[in-house]
Amino acid sequence: MEAWVDAATSSRTAYIGFSDVVFDGEEEHQSGEVAVNEDVNVHDVMVTGTKDYIFTGSGRLLGAGVFTKDGTGMLTLDGPSLTGQEEITVKGGTLAVTDTIQPGGRKA
Repeated sequence: MEAWVDAATSSRTAYIGFSDVVFDGEEEHQSGEVAVNEDVNVHDVMVTGTKDYIFTGSGRLLGAGVFTKDGTGMLTLDGPSLTGQEEITVKGGTLAVTDTIQPGGRKA
């Protein structure tokens, strides 16, 4: 897994499974495209801010947490499946899904 930036220390670190993940567009390294090319165990996922994000790839986001879209930016899910998320909440901005996601995270 590629390095991530630890929000508490602002230092690059390896991703530790089942952690909360925040994409807020405030770091230079956040390009806006998130390639999920393998299954990733996550807890809560938050996409927030004004930056647009696109999640691509053949991997799945596995976890029992909440997937939240907030802020004014757009989030496009183009490829990865959300598996096991208890809920998907849109508090702001736009959520676009380019594939049909069935329960269990498999694309139709």
